[in-house]
Order: sequence, then structure tokens, then C-alpha cells
Amino acid sequence: MNNSLFRYLPLFALNFALYLPSSAHADKASTVDPYALSIIQSASNYLGSAKNVQFVAEICEDAAIEDGPILQIARTVTVSLTRPAGLRLEVAAPEPTRTFTHNGKALTIYDVRTGFYGSIDAAPSLDETISNADEIGIHFPIEDLLVSKPFGDGASKADSGQYLGLVNVLGTECHHLAFQSKSIEWQAWVQTGPKPLLRKVAVTFKDEDDARLTAHISNWDLDTAIPASAFTFTPPPNSTKIEVLPAEEGKTKEAK
Repeated sequence: MNNSLFRYLPLFALNFALYLPSSAHADKASTVDPYALSIIQSASNYLGSAKNVQFVAEICEDAAIEDGPILQIARTVTVSLTRPAGLRLEVAAPEPTRTFTHNGKALTIYDVRTGFYGSIDAAPSLDETISNADEIGIHFPIEDLLVSKPFGDGASKADSGQYLGLVNVLGTECHHLAFQSKSIEWQAWVQTGPKPLLRKVAVTFKDEDDARLTAHISNWDLDTAIPASAFTFTPPPNSTKIEVLPAEEGKTKEAK
């Protein structure tokens, strides 16, 4: 079977994760507004402490076409997770394209369009699996919202940050926050009130010709229990298993 479409791991190397800055630059004093920092930390703590999490992210990002214009590419990412190990993530554009499942034993990525899927042994926690997967070239969409410490330390270690007031995001009142570092500038819109949920994020990649990514996040549900069966992959009829190789090896091959 010809699986040349899977060379260089395009099945696994998705490029629309939310990349938030993880470190500041030591030669600059941080000027992050304490109020802005307190709001994003509250949002991180609230989401990170939830056992069951479900949401939908509508993601738009810039994509440069070789010898052509910069276009905006749209994706819908639907997430169900149960901490510390359960994850089901579905990507559609607009039809379903890929799914990720993790159950603390295996991580499986399935390409809906071709029927190819691959699995690797997974760590007991989703946090550890995401960290290990990054090392071999597997990148989760919006991984900053999946880990137990959402957004990492991107705000506290930013070069600067501002509180920009209250705005409505699709009818929801939100705090508007902005943070800047040398390579990345990002904004966050956090719902007001006792449930500080992220409703929108916008990222500008300064070291990538100011490429932009925007995500609207909706359908939040932190109350409904998710059955464990949701996190175990069952191969659909006529699907084909392939072996997952580290990205640096530059290829995949069909598993026997």
C-alpha cells in the first residue's frame, strides 16, 4: 500500500497548537501588570483543577503558500479530557480529519481521511505524554489547554503585559489581557465572574513574519463525567495500522 502521504510525519506534525512563551529574557525587566497576571493565573488554576473538561476551539491561522499569498486556514478542535490521563481530541476542517486518543497506556492518532492510524506507548499522565510526544515530533493542537498547568509560565515570564479592560466575546463578558515577549505576542480574553474560562486567544509569532493565530473557545463543560471508553481507540473497519517513527527519521512504515 502506498503511504507516501505519511513521510515526514504529516499525520502527526500539526502546526496549530497554541504556542505561549515559556521564558523571559534576562536582559529585560518584566513590566507585567499584576492584575492581568492574577486573572490569567486564576484562569489557569480553575481549568487545571477540573477533573473533567470538554470544549470546542475554532482556530484560524495564517498559512503561507509557496510563491503565493498568505491565506487563513480554519480548524475546529473538539476536546474531551479527564485528568490525569484521559483524552479524546477531534480535528475537523470542516470534515473530520484526525483524532487523538490517550488512556494512560497508549496514544493513538487516526487520520480519518485515509484510514491510517498509529499508536505509541504512553505515560500514565497526559502531561508527561505531551512532553514526550513533543520530543519525537508529535504535536497536540492547543496543548496549552490540555496540561494540568494551562498557559504554563508564559504570562509571569513575559517581558510586559497589560490589562485592557472589559469586552464582549460572542456575547460573553471577558477581561482582555495582552502579553509580549521577544518572539511572541499574545492576547487572552477570560470570562468574568466565578468561572474564569478562556474564551478567545490571539497569538502573533514575531519570528515567523508576524504570522497570526486566533482561537475562539466555546461549549465549555467542566461538570459532566466522561466515560473511560471515550479514551480507548477502536480501529474502524478498513483502517490500517502504521508504525510511528521519530520525526527525525523522516518516514513512517506500515505496521505488520
